[in-house]
Amino acid sequence: TATTQITTSAASITTDGSATLTVQLRDAAGNALTASGGTVALATTLGSLTGVTDNTDGTYTATLTATAPGTATITGTLNGNAIADDATVTVTVGAASTATSTITANPTSITTDGSATLTVQLRDAAGNALTASGGVVTLSTTLGSLTAVTDNADGTYTATLTATTPGTATITGTLGGNAITDDAAVTVAAGAAVSLAFSSQPPAQVDTGVAFGVVVEARDQFGNVASAYTGPITLALSAGSGTAGTLLGGSLTVNAVAGVATFTGLTVDSAGTGFTLEASDGALPTVTSTAFDAAAPPVGVADATATPVAGGAQRTEAWGVGVTWRDGHASLLGVLSAVGVPAVPARPARLSYSPSLPLPAGRVA
Repeated sequence: TATTQITTSAASITTDGSATLTVQLRDAAGNALTASGGTVALATTLGSLTGVTDNTDGTYTATLTATAPGTATITGTLNGNAIADDATVTVTVGAASTATSTITANPTSITTDGSATLTVQLRDAAGNALTASGGVVTLSTTLGSLTAVTDNADGTYTATLTATTPGTATITGTLGGNAITDDAAVTVAAGAAVSLAFSSQPPAQVDTGVAFGVVVEARDQFGNVASAYTGPITLALSAGSGTAGTLLGGSLTVNAVAGVATFTGLTVDSAGTGFTLEASDGALPTVTSTAFDAAAPPVGVADATATPVAGGAQRTEAWGVGVTWRDGHASLLGVLSAVGVPAVPARPARLSYSPSLPLPAGRVA
């Protein structure tokens, strides 16, 4: 065991490779044996060894493989006695693998005002991180845009993601033109509110005292609804618009929900043209609506129908009169009817009114 040698076919291998270990038995004078000389066993401090093969020519061989980088020291015994010699093999990271390389995002949630850094970490087939460049990496995204990929020469590659619209960006990559199995996702939300806008304008014409509504949104720098905005928004008639002294009625301050303030039940009490609304929150720039006109509600009209008594009819025949009241938009306001049977004994006429809305005073005669 003092003169027997242990040698390796490669002083350095990668995690993708292997090295052959050979034991050459020698006599005390250092002469190589040419036949089997006993039972040889081998052990390693890193990786694993196949079983020892007795080549029946004084040599014994085994194969070393390792999945982690480091230094493997191989020792042996002959018939249970330690062989004085040993061998060392340096193990380094293998070639980059598309199956084990990773793509990560930091952070995984941004707004349209921010950005995320995408990092590709190349790894070998055993999952070890490369510490040097391992090929050409490209990245692509389903939302937003990416800067050019930077090779950091340490096994990592980086790029920056930005987006102007909310949604989910899925980032994929290739290595040497082959798809990397892993991907990354970044959630994009609307940014901070920088402006207000009427997403629903007032009607072109309203009736005085008749309710209408508008919707005001808080928007980020790219025009997206700023969903994190919950501030109070206030409406007012623009100074100098419409008829002087007109009052705007209804709930004029509304707290936005997810960036949207919905106003209902608005009214104006005077007729006029060129009214505009202003929306403000005390911080963002005031925004003005499109112009609208206001007019008094249209006067209603009545349509009359009658079932007359035919000439010479008997006193027992019935008669009837009906009046239908509609406004200027042809909407039903009410029905007025009268029926009578002037038979003997005489009966008074019956008069009934079924309103949909109260009839304007003095308009039916």
